[in-house]
Amino acid sequence: MVTLKKYAIAVVVWVSICLGGCTHLYISTNTLDTFSKGMTLAHVKTLTPSSPIHEFEITTANPSGRVTVLVYELSIGDYKSDYFLAFGNDKLLYWGYPHEFARSSDPYLNDVGRIAVEEYLKIK
Repeated sequence: MVTLKKYAIAVVVWVSICLGGCTHLYISTNTLDTFSKGMTLAHVKTLTPSSPIHEFEITTANPSGRVTVLVYELSIGDYKSDYFLAFGNDKLLYWGYPHEFARSSDPYLNDVGRIAVEEYLKIK
């Protein structure tokens, strides 16, 4: 009886580990609705159901210095795509699909998006 109980516990632990390792959480449009410009990096991370798939820093020509970029996988139904969040001085500057940075009327954000995509392609 004791060995059956130990066996059952081992099976439950093994299944939990396997399922936990196979599960990948995505961010959704519901998560995006919680973001607002100026939020801190730490606060944004508490709002997301998963860790970013990549996190890196870039440097732009702007004197503001370094920009931290988080890359998440956004899921809308069966559609999945990379989604960037850019932080300058620990504040959320902009978030969107990589190509959306180029659509901004702010040349600084255009630059951030271009450099972030270049860097991401190196590490992806």
